[in-house]
Amino acid sequence: MSTSYPTTQHPLPKTPLPTLLHPISQALAQNYTTHHISIASPPDLRLPPYSLAAAGLSGSPCIADIGGQAHLAPLPNRVKIYSLPQMAALMGLPDSQGLILGAAAGPFGELGVNSELMPNMAWYTTTTTTPDADWKGKGEGQGTGNGEKVVVNRTRYARVGPDGACICGPLDTHTCGLMANLYGSEGTTGEVLHISASGTRHGTTASFTECVRQGLARRFGAGQQVSLGGVMLVKGGRVRVHVMPDFSETALEDRGAVEGWLRFFEMGPPLVGLVTLHSVDAAGLGLRMEHTHCFSEHGEGGHYHGDVEGEEVEYEAWLNVAERITRVDRPVS
Repeated sequence: MSTSYPTTQHPLPKTPLPTLLHPISQALAQNYTTHHISIASPPDLRLPPYSLAAAGLSGSPCIADIGGQAHLAPLPNRVKIYSLPQMAALMGLPDSQGLILGAAAGPFGELGVNSELMPNMAWYTTTTTTPDADWKGKGEGQGTGNGEKVVVNRTRYARVGPDGACICGPLDTHTCGLMANLYGSEGTTGEVLHISASGTRHGTTASFTECVRQGLARRFGAGQQVSLGGVMLVKGGRVRVHVMPDFSETALEDRGAVEGWLRFFEMGPPLVGLVTLHSVDAAGLGLRMEHTHCFSEHGEGGHYHGDVEGEEVEYEAWLNVAERITRVDRPVS
């Protein structure tokens, strides 16, 4: 695993949360029967049904785009393995406290097979006032003394089992492979976007997160990039998800070959989605414009595509605006 990567950091224009309400509301209205958007402080996101590694999404919010799909196809570049703590440092998150979450390819070197990864990791340094009791009885995040660094790792993965079914569960890893799209913050509680949508979708955009992204793109255009990250819940209806099987022995030369190689499933609630999205790639960084991986406590998870046509669906999301983008190890075209 390399420890040095070409890295650039790009500040984003300050975008106040109230300016996002109308464009997102307009997009949701065109797609769903009912919707609501407001600015609010979330509940403790460590608790069910969210199950994040930290309580909130605030404090130095940022996004990293690491590696890319060119590291997967036509053939996988097996040297591309990334340390998640190192990525957090490259994102500029403090060593004393932080959270990263998002969508990545799994650590194939550890697992022995290719997989989808849902990074969900927080850390803090204990003090005499650290509320370690919040984690007691949960087997995680329990500091033993003042000044100790504690890591809370709620990362999950999904892979295709020998019988072709999806296997999804916890994975105590600090690495990912090939590509990752991460949202980072200090993990503190503060005001963010609270978005919900439900009913039978009547619009053409099957993906809730892509619908939000398109609304921002229409409003702000190429001149102002808005990037969001956070957590989404699938609370009702089935959604379409793919899980990467083990690496293909033959080159995947085009998108059709990739689609034929992937394994697609319909999955039901509750599902927790870890989200990053961008209204536009203003600096031409080769960003992945939207990437959401989901997991559940009932053994389902993977890469979210959108809801199933004709289904009654229900979504909820807590999303925050990133202040900067970190581009790490962009594939050479």
